[in-house]
Amino acid sequence: MELLKSASNVLQRHLPNVALYLAVTVVLSLAGSAFTIYQTVLNPDPDVEPTLASNAMRIAWFTAYSAIAAIAQCVVFSRIGREIDRPLWKVRDDREALQRFYMMWFEFNLVANTAFWIAGTPFGEGEIQALNVLATFIAWALVVILVPFGTCQMFLGSFSWQTFGDGLGPLSRRPIEFAPVFGITILQCIFGTYVGLLTQPDGTETSTFALITVARLACDLAIAYLDCLVFTAAWLVCKDDRDSPDEIDLDF
Repeated sequence: MELLKSASNVLQRHLPNVALYLAVTVVLSLAGSAFTIYQTVLNPDPDVEPTLASNAMRIAWFTAYSAIAAIAQCVVFSRIGREIDRPLWKVRDDREALQRFYMMWFEFNLVANTAFWIAGTPFGEGEIQALNVLATFIAWALVVILVPFGTCQMFLGSFSWQTFGDGLGPLSRRPIEFAPVFGITILQCIFGTYVGLLTQPDGTETSTFALITVARLACDLAIAYLDCLVFTAAWLVCKDDRDSPDEIDLDF
C-alpha cells in the first residue's frame, strides 16, 4: 500500500489538475444522465430492440464522450506525469501531449464504450444473448486495463500500435508492483457496474430521474478520482522501473 500512499501524496500537490479532471467528469456525467433520460422516454421498454435512429444517437453520444474524455486524459495526466518526471519526460506542454496521445486515449475510450453499448443492446426478445455476455466481459476487461496501459504508453513518450508492446515493458517486468493498481481498477469496475445496475431507469417520474442523476454523478466522481490515482501510481512504477532496472545493460 506504500505505492498508493505515495500516489495519493503526489495528487495532493496536483489538486488543480485533479479538479479539472473532476469538472470534466461532472459535465460528461450530467450530459450522460440527460441522454439516458431522453432515451428512456423515447424507448421505455428495455427489452424492445432500439430503433435505428436511437442506435445512431447512442453511437454519436459515446463517440463524443470518448473524444471529450480523451482531451481531459491527455491534458491532466500529462501535467501530472511531467511534474513527477521532470526534466526527463520530454512532453513540453498540453498541445504536445494532445498531439502525441489524443488518438490513443480516444481509441481506448471508443473501444470500451462500444463494448458497453453492445453489452446493453437487446439482440432478442427478452433473452440474454451470447454477444451481450461476451461484450460485457470485454468491457469489464477494458475498464481494468485502460488507464494502466495508457499510462505505460505515455511514459514511453509516444504511442503507436507498432511500439505498443514496448510500452508495456514496465508492466511485464514489475507485475507485483502493478498489483495494487489493478486492484483499484477492478474495484472501479465492480463499483461502477453495481451502481449502474441500481440506477437503471424503471419509470418516467422526475424524482426517479433526479435520484439516478445524483447517484451516477457521485459514482462517476469517485471513479474519476481513482483514475487519477491509478495513473499516478502506475507512473511511479514506470519511473522506478526505469531508474532501478533489475538487470544491468551490458550491450555496448
